[in-house]
Amino acid sequence: QKLLQLMKELNQQYQKYLVSPFTVTAGDEFQALFLPNSDMFQIMDQLSMAFAPYEIRFGIGAGDMITEINKEQSIGS
Repeated sequence: QKLLQLMKELNQQYQKYLVSPFTVTAGDEFQALFLPNSDMFQIMDQLSMAFAPYEIRFGIGAGDMITEINKEQSIGS
């Protein structure tokens, strides 16, 4: 529930950067698709602090998308 609430808050707070919103994909995994922005590390810090003392791993990709972008939920990116 905490993860779902945090995703909702982040989707509202950073909606101007989101192409596809934060989405819980499996259990405790989540993903989102962003436009390039200078707040990316701030967003990652915000996520990390929200779940302290647990560690979160992030994967970041850059470049063109070859899969279709779902603007409602970020799945399959």
